[in-house]
Amino acid sequence: MMGSPFNTSQPKPRHKRVKLLNGTEITFDSGHEFNVYKVLSASPAIEIATLQEPLLIKQGSYRYPEKSWRVDFTVLRKDISHPYFVEAKSYPTAMDKAFRLTLEMLDSISPNDVGYLLIVLPNSNKSSCATIAKRLGLELSQVTTLDGLSARLEIGCLL
Repeated sequence: MMGSPFNTSQPKPRHKRVKLLNGTEITFDSGHEFNVYKVLSASPAIEIATLQEPLLIKQGSYRYPEKSWRVDFTVLRKDISHPYFVEAKSYPTAMDKAFRLTLEMLDSISPNDVGYLLIVLPNSNKSSCATIAKRLGLELSQVTTLDGLSARLEIGCLL
């Protein structure tokens, strides 16, 4: 297995800025988002293509500009051409009305992309996966915990 791409001597959960071994610095919105990054980057089955990739969720019009949503991670599996979108969320932010509206807008402009979305919750929210999937209009397989993400990557599947 490949070595870790980040400098583990850096404080992780409290500090959002992390320096990778190659000298690049990445800023994460939360300790949970950093933990999701660690799990994703440790998997040989996938490649993190981009961080904070803007996805178009509303076309611009005469009156209003286009609107984009920055998904946390865009990842590629070596055997599938369509990218997966991975979003690290806590229970309160996953249940937020604004986040649900964002997904509804994405679904209206690009329903195929919604099918490749995976929401990753902290392990303390295991029992909440079904509730969040139902609230967001997603399949249960599209909502998991950090441990669930690790298990999925070990067997070679994200969704």
